[in-house]
Amino acid sequence: MQEYDLKNKKIALLGFGKSNSELLAYIHKYSDDICIFDENPHELKLEGRFRDIKVYSGADSFRNLKGFDYIFRSPGIRPDNRYILEEVERGAILTSETELFISRCKGWIIGVTGSDGKTTTASLIFDMIKRSGKKVYLGGNIGNPLINILDQIDNDTYVVLELSSFQLMTFDQSVDIAVITNISPNHLDYHTSYEEYIEAKKNLVRYAGKGSVVVLNAKDREIRKHFKSKIPITVSYNSRNGIYYNKGRIYIGDEEIIDTSHMLIKGRHNIDNLMAAMGAALEIADFDIMRQTAENFPGVEHRIETVGEVEGVTYINDSIASSPKRTIAGLRSFDRKVILIAGGKDKGLSFEELGREVKKHVKAMVLIGQTKDAILKSVLDADPGFFYRTAETLRDAVTIAHGLAVKGDIVFFSPASTSFDMFRNFEDRGKQFKKFVGLLKGG
Repeated sequence: MQEYDLKNKKIALLGFGKSNSELLAYIHKYSDDICIFDENPHELKLEGRFRDIKVYSGADSFRNLKGFDYIFRSPGIRPDNRYILEEVERGAILTSETELFISRCKGWIIGVTGSDGKTTTASLIFDMIKRSGKKVYLGGNIGNPLINILDQIDNDTYVVLELSSFQLMTFDQSVDIAVITNISPNHLDYHTSYEEYIEAKKNLVRYAGKGSVVVLNAKDREIRKHFKSKIPITVSYNSRNGIYYNKGRIYIGDEEIIDTSHMLIKGRHNIDNLMAAMGAALEIADFDIMRQTAENFPGVEHRIETVGEVEGVTYINDSIASSPKRTIAGLRSFDRKVILIAGGKDKGLSFEELGREVKKHVKAMVLIGQTKDAILKSVLDADPGFFYRTAETLRDAVTIAHGLAVKGDIVFFSPASTSFDMFRNFEDRGKQFKKFVGLLKGG
């Protein structure tokens, strides 16, 4: 596990997004010898107390990466970049804002990862701990970086971190509670293989210490195959030996915790997310608190989020669905067929299973983005006569779906693809969808 001595060291920040911009203020307290490298072609200029920090911008900026003690990588930058590897071979320490935070954090760290459900699970854990009256923060791949509030976190504070495979590629820190929700092919446009993706996820458990707790989904085939934890304290859910769902109710051992019809968020996948959160909070929140969370947790923005109703048609925003598996989970949560808006940037995933599920759960679909042809092929392979339309923009797609819908219908925006062909991120995509639905209302 890496320890950090930043005082008067030469430090490089690779990428200047949200995490490293917050990190700059923290490490500037220890060293003035900082350089920023950003491949964005636009010139980056710093002001105020940071105006003297050297900035290298553009596609060739990493050529200047030489002679550093520490290199802090933004999650989107692969660690095997040739210039990074040369520096590491020379002796530089490659790390990240998240790893530095965990190494210096006095509180209890709960790390949550998986292919789907990370954000909802992390948010449920946060809610349970907060309802228990304890001090807790939520961060990592959700919300704001926590590095600049490190000094406010004491031994009685809990920190819940959502961790992506990008963040975990170089991860070597031990967390107190590690949660793995599920594993399926994802982000294959970034990772060189599914095996590399799995190895990144494994790092959350690989470095867990003897006092750590590991929470695993016993029903997930890939977790059973790849995550056989050596940690003595392992909590299983979807298992009669731990936390399980049976006939509409969730149990811990022999005790019924909740009738799932009382959950505010719907869908079998959210039952799994709730059980994962219960496993993480077993020694922190009592059963009544878990029940209160389940009955009152409204969900997370852009995750099967009801936007509103227009002329008797309900519009639901599931912009977080950047993979076919996540869209499939959303489709299965409805008790009727929906009108689906899907498509976005291709990240190398198969849509074959999605095609079969669309046949079962969708009455019509509107397709956009780079993946529209691949999604359409999978659907027509399953049902050659399936009704569809295509659109050039999301605004057009919303308008087309509105024209297809009748009173009582659901228009479900669940792209099954990433957002980066048309939008900054999935949040931007979801907000745009909500704006266009608002225009239908005349809002």
